[in-house]
Amino acid sequence: MIVPIESTIGIDRDEIRRRRPTTAEREVISAMSFVERLRQRRHNNRQARAINRAIQAAPTPAMREEIRILAQRQPF
Repeated sequence: MIVPIESTIGIDRDEIRRRRPTTAEREVISAMSFVERLRQRRHNNRQARAINRAIQAAPTPAMREEIRILAQRQPF
């Protein structure tokens, strides 16, 4: 289970945005957004690989086209 880092360190992002954050809080928020970007990139890459595997494993061109349409990819 992935636990948000702000819950582990006791920082509420909305509360910090309402007031002026301290330097330490800005650094933590910056680090959190960096980690979130990394997580999102890994997730997107995994999704892309899974779609590519499904396209390659599809037995007919029609099924490949259907996977591309459902994945909102341009047909090749």
